[in-house]
Amino acid sequence: MDTTNINLPWHFGQQYAGQTLQWIHTDNEDNFQRMMQDPTHADYFVCKGWDQLDAILYRINHMGFRGQDFNKSQPGMLALGCSFTFGSGLPESTLWPTLVANCLDLACWNIAWPGIAADTSYRLAEYWLPELAPKLVCVLMPPRDRFELITANPALQAEVFMSASESSMFSQADMYLKHWFVADENAWINQRKNARAIQSLCNEHNIPCIIKYADQEMSGSTNELEYARDYVHAGPRGHQLLAGKILNELT
Repeated sequence: MDTTNINLPWHFGQQYAGQTLQWIHTDNEDNFQRMMQDPTHADYFVCKGWDQLDAILYRINHMGFRGQDFNKSQPGMLALGCSFTFGSGLPESTLWPTLVANCLDLACWNIAWPGIAADTSYRLAEYWLPELAPKLVCVLMPPRDRFELITANPALQAEVFMSASESSMFSQADMYLKHWFVADENAWINQRKNARAIQSLCNEHNIPCIIKYADQEMSGSTNELEYARDYVHAGPRGHQLLAGKILNELT
């Protein structure tokens, strides 16, 4: 896909565009080495084929998203979300967007990125949905206790606020942020309005849209969902279950 003179919306993955990464986000080598010292985790990794350092790779396309470069000449499915959709700690082949797209014989256009908010998902959808004209849009809404703020910093054009410990710009003296996080209803409203905005955008373009929520779909026991290599995210079984729900809803 030709990127010449395209005013792309900024997102965190652009710094890795065109690269194949061995580690990213919560899936890092130090954590992997610690996990391999525990026989239970080591056996699980061997079972999944993740015991080698290069068993899981992150292929970042020229737009800064995980997966192959976008080809608008073939029909595709657009996937939106955060790390649960990007697939931190998991092979690309096991992710719910890949599973759904393969079953529908569609290209998988996964524009998720770890740590983003529902606001980011809408912002990216507003550009990429009309640009790619997918046959289907599937959204796994990021956890609700996040929101995105556009900044004037050219090196960091947006900041996602999660908590005092996770956002570099967070200040305890900021009364707006303090009240936003103290009142849970702010998070609920922000998530709902972004979900409705994405649905409305899809309706405008006559594209089917299925929306699920990471808070609901990716929370459960490791026995039920398994776990990713980073021991933070749901594993292959969780992605299989979600893909099955989406496919059942479509049919």
